[in-house]
Amino acid sequence: MKILYFGSYDNDYIRNVINIKGLRLNLVDVIVCNFYKRKLFIASEYSKITYLIRISTSLFYRSIYLFFKGIIIIIKQKISYIIIGFPGHLDIPIGYLIAKITGSKIIFDPFISLYDTFVTDRKIFSTDSLISKSIKKYETAIYKLPDLILTHTETDKLYFSKSFKIPLNKIKVLYIGSDNLTQKTTALTGKSSDFSVVYQGNFIPLHGIEHIIHSAFILSQIDKKIKFIFVGNGQTYQENFNLANILKLRNVVFKGFVSIYDWKKTINKADIILGIFQNSVKASKSIPNKVIQGIAAKKAVITAETTAIKELFNHFENMYFCKPADPLSLANGILELKRNSNLRNKIAYNGNKIYKNKLTPISVGRELLTICNEFQNSN
Repeated sequence: MKILYFGSYDNDYIRNVINIKGLRLNLVDVIVCNFYKRKLFIASEYSKITYLIRISTSLFYRSIYLFFKGIIIIIKQKISYIIIGFPGHLDIPIGYLIAKITGSKIIFDPFISLYDTFVTDRKIFSTDSLISKSIKKYETAIYKLPDLILTHTETDKLYFSKSFKIPLNKIKVLYIGSDNLTQKTTALTGKSSDFSVVYQGNFIPLHGIEHIIHSAFILSQIDKKIKFIFVGNGQTYQENFNLANILKLRNVVFKGFVSIYDWKKTINKADIILGIFQNSVKASKSIPNKVIQGIAAKKAVITAETTAIKELFNHFENMYFCKPADPLSLANGILELKRNSNLRNKIAYNGNKIYKNKLTPISVGRELLTICNEFQNSN
């Protein structure tokens, strides 16, 4: 089987990396057709009109490039499926046109809903604005075009079906995977006596980082050895950094973005890895990368109890659950895991078993290949 991984998807984003790697580990011939510019233009450098003109020109060029390159690859390589990676919402019309011309099938992995992300969760646009309504209409329209749509949880599958009127049998669940992040340690010399609690990832409303900050404040009054390390940046970084300063916290460290090497080093030195803690619709249907990366590093992970997280994990068995948006519940959970090393090690071990059984690149690739084969056999 030959698959074209197509679009302006982020070629460094873990969802795309694991999908491509996993398929190749399952001996699928994956050809990539990608046009991605992380920071094409900086809006502040131009007037709004100039910026819109430049972006529109870029989108036009990207579409032309993807269209002709995609057509050429499919004709030469005899592609079975086109998978449009994340973020690929703007690539669906071009991908659909290519599929119609060549007779290929399209699988779209949106990973997120644009409306849910920018309107409901991050509140960048108000729900009654013209932009918000346009986003909702656009998403509803494009989800009709692919042959199959992937979501990363069963809960998210139900959301997409209900919100955008997609038949349930058109949506398949493919859980997030991760590379193995465990590292062998040769010695414990120089190991800090601090108990390290690590948050790594984007600073966005979904993750509820403010609840971690308040939890750090609670624990600063109880146990001075518990240290919080924040790795990453994003929309809510500054407000959370300011909150930590207002609370005069000395038990938190903000590292910002770090190299891959330092990121892996920080995770492997952690005693606990933090998940997400917001009380929102988006949080309730998400299993974030950071949770999967935590169990891939064989660490105890604590995260908010949600419908989605319980699809794969059980409290006290392979994950520690706390109440959403509840700093005290989070603080109590961290304390319990610190004081009970047997429980912490048990959760880390069992969580890593879930990873090895279901969420390695080869496992995710096998599941994606199964989805393709089942669809092919049903048509």
